[in-house]
Amino acid sequence: ENYKKFGPFRIISDSIFLKNAKFDLDLKDVHYPEAYIIDSCGKKTNEVELCEEFYILVKKHCKIDDLHLEVCVDVIYGCDIKVVVCNEGTKKSQAFIIIILKRKRICECFCVDVTSKGCVEVIKYDDCCNECLDGAMFALYNCCGELVACFSEKICGITEGCYILIEEKAPDGYFIDKTPIFIHVESGKTTTLKIENKRKPVYPTGVLRITKYDSCCESNLLGGAVFNVYDCCGKLVDTITTEHGEHAYSCPLPTGIYKIVETTAPEGYKLNLNPYLVEIVTTNNYTEVNVPNEKMKQPRKGQFKIHVSDEYCPCNTLCGFEFEVYNHNGTLVDTIVTDEHGNGTSEMLRFGNYRIVNTDAPNGYKLFGSPIFITIHSDLYISLFELLAETYN
Repeated sequence: ENYKKFGPFRIISDSIFLKNAKFDLDLKDVHYPEAYIIDSCGKKTNEVELCEEFYILVKKHCKIDDLHLEVCVDVIYGCDIKVVVCNEGTKKSQAFIIIILKRKRICECFCVDVTSKGCVEVIKYDDCCNECLDGAMFALYNCCGELVACFSEKICGITEGCYILIEEKAPDGYFIDKTPIFIHVESGKTTTLKIENKRKPVYPTGVLRITKYDSCCESNLLGGAVFNVYDCCGKLVDTITTEHGEHAYSCPLPTGIYKIVETTAPEGYKLNLNPYLVEIVTTNNYTEVNVPNEKMKQPRKGQFKIHVSDEYCPCNTLCGFEFEVYNHNGTLVDTIVTDEHGNGTSEMLRFGNYRIVNTDAPNGYKLFGSPIFITIHSDLYISLFELLAETYN
């Protein structure tokens, strides 16, 4: 009762030369009665066979975090033999001293973790049928509120002490239970918890089908519209986006009343501000929602063309004249540069008044000093301006 028991440990090796070997065990840097080795029957020992279980007893309140276990074996052949000490249920102990070959005797020293470690296991089950459940996740915190580990069913290597267990994720189809559970982990033991989960109610479900179409042509199904779907409590339960030429479908929703609100209209169409109240009453067919959209009126536009040639030789067209175009508010709306044919064409501009200013000219030619004022009032033809450029000579 005054000792903590660690193990079982086993010595394993894949070497055929160690099949019937005897291994000598020695705890370095610590002596009886602080720690000693026993076999599976509880008898003190310093010799075991391959794969034979043994334990290490450490006196309680002894300030030891790890022990150095030396394993020695006599071999017949001077070959490379690897020996590993395994602790069942935890990781393999790490050797920290290289194998020393003295004649025909091999010794290897292992660092054995003897801090007070235990395991935590959580069994989740259905509160009605006691069926075991998968998919839950838990967080384990120490008494200072620091996260120690996250795990699903079982975790080992937990230092002895008090902890708080909180469920972070419930199995699919079940309610999560965030109630903190206080547990105590004991060295060499598994703390097992059985926690029930309440199944979420299953309701009959149906699907909404949204048909988004041009108000002037019902066969023209529009893409790019986005709808929010709210339940009777005002909770957002789905977001639906339409594709061009196709119907849009919601996720399965419980039967009941829903409100559908358009949040984004298709490009070139007005936003439909009317909320649609629909009721899902059947699970055998779609609940249809038809939503028309009115196309936005496009502003009428026109354009103009500038042609620049030499004042004294009109057949000599000039490239590189730059003009800036301003609307009636004085905002720059376009920049035109003449090509090798002396031509420059504006973008399509809304009907209205514009001011054209010459900002650059080819070498040897003067800028047009006075701005040109034009009015675009037709989309049936392009206004043409013939300009004769004056040279410095």
